Amino acid sequence: MGRLHPAYRLYPDYAGAFVAPTVPTEDPYSSKPLDAAAYGETCPSCLTVAVPSRLYHKPTTEKPFAGTRVGIKDIMDLSGLRTGGSSRAYTELHGPRTENADVVQKILELGFIVVGKLKSTQFAGSEWPTCDYVDYHAPFNPRADGYQTTSGSSCGSAAAVASYGWLDFTLGTDTDTVGGFARDAVSFAKLSRALYGSANDPKFSKVGDTLGNSSLSGCMSCILTSKILQKPQKLLYPEEYWPKTSTDHDAVLESFITKLKPTSGFNEHVLA
Repeated sequence: MGRLHPAYRLYPDYAGAFVAPTVPTEDPYSSKPLDAAAYGETCPSCLTVAVPSRLYHKPTTEKPFAGTRVGIKDIMDLSGLRTGGSSRAYTELHGPRTENADVVQKILELGFIVVGKLKSTQFAGSEWPTCDYVDYHAPFNPRADGYQTTSGSSCGSAAAVASYGWLDFTLGTDTDTVGGFARDAVSFAKLSRALYGSANDPKFSKVGDTLGNSSLSGCMSCILTSKILQKPQKLLYPEEYWPKTSTDHDAVLESFITKLKPTSGFNEHVLA
């Protein structure tokens, strides 16, 4: 007797953002790697990502985000897959995880569908593409000419959600002490993300790695985190540190501030 299976659409990971596309198992809180390739000739270096139809998932009070697609940074545990930190040696040494990270478990309980694990810099450290990347190639930033840096360690998270309209959210982490790996990555890819408090995980703190989400929509980020951040009311800039070698440079900055004030509601304040 035949058996019906849910249908998935296969997409090429042309941005090189994924390390392991996934599909769900019979356990709703576990996944398995997708061992398939569909774009060998047209995109020979691309992984294949399987994306489920939203028709299978109806949002409910218990699962308000049913069917929402999300990618997970490869320093977070996803049950059924290895956590490699973008290190081939570490990935080979440790077997598949048997439990989800707290934040992953929370989003699965809300109905999110994990479609894969995403690249990070090695162990979420500081790496600059492409010279510092050894085990895996850096993801491609879709902005501008397609060869700009994705900056921070959440490079795969930023590149994926910026590149693919079929992906709703990605999870990344932020290291505030070194400038913000998630914030840097999403700013280079021109994305919106929620700030601190996206996930109240006790393993993370404001002075170390902090969880955050990336999305193409600021509204979606606010819905997910139940937080609406108040806009700044004052714009501070130190006039004495502006370059004095070019009047054109000064004109550009003045023009930017003039255009920014009526749209943002800032009160200008010069620091002499």
